[in-house]
Amino acid sequence: MATKDKSSNKIEWTRTLTPIIIALISAIVSIVTVYVSNEISPKSKVSEVDNKVAEQVNKKIDTIGKTIVIEQIPIGTITTSMMRYNTFLEINGLIVTENMSKVKWVPCDGREVKSSKYGKVNDSVPDLRGLFLRNVNDYDVGYNGTPSVNPIHMNPENTKVGIYQDDDYESHIHGLVWWASGGMNKPNTYPGINNSYNPGYNQSSDKGVTPSGGKETRPKNMTVYYYIKIN
Repeated sequence: MATKDKSSNKIEWTRTLTPIIIALISAIVSIVTVYVSNEISPKSKVSEVDNKVAEQVNKKIDTIGKTIVIEQIPIGTITTSMMRYNTFLEINGLIVTENMSKVKWVPCDGREVKSSKYGKVNDSVPDLRGLFLRNVNDYDVGYNGTPSVNPIHMNPENTKVGIYQDDDYESHIHGLVWWASGGMNKPNTYPGINNSYNPGYNQSSDKGVTPSGGKETRPKNMTVYYYIKIN
């Protein structure tokens, strides 16, 4: 088992270091190209060439840094952003392509990604358009130090990962209570109750009240984009 783990770690490190090594080689090639193309022998050109070399090196270092950070983010990670998809890719130095075997991040819009590394586990990414995210009740990892989930936090339907849960509100009653003197026949226009009755004291009804509110039950929120790493 130990041998297998070492072998897996070696493969992961190789995958991580490969793009870094390529970027370093590219940086060296760029530096050499700048010096050769500008023939730096005239002193008047030295400062100009040095500036170009510094610019090339800084760009390559920036690329290497972004590559390291992106490669270390686990596949299947979901992130939020305030930027539209193409802008999100471009500003992070990533290629914009519809090839699911090459693109690093995609929107959480339910698209098929079978050719990606994520596609080896799930054929498509989750469709989170218009949805909030909610954590599972149980990670099912069998760790003895994990306390039981707090009942106040628990999802009462124990919804599994990737399963859509429809909107709802907790069962409750809006009752009616009114007061009137006994022994008096009074008209009543409330729906579902006889038109006249002889009320006693502290009469009540569970028929409800006039509805009010918006189109859904929701917490305070702000709209964002959800993206998921697939390669």
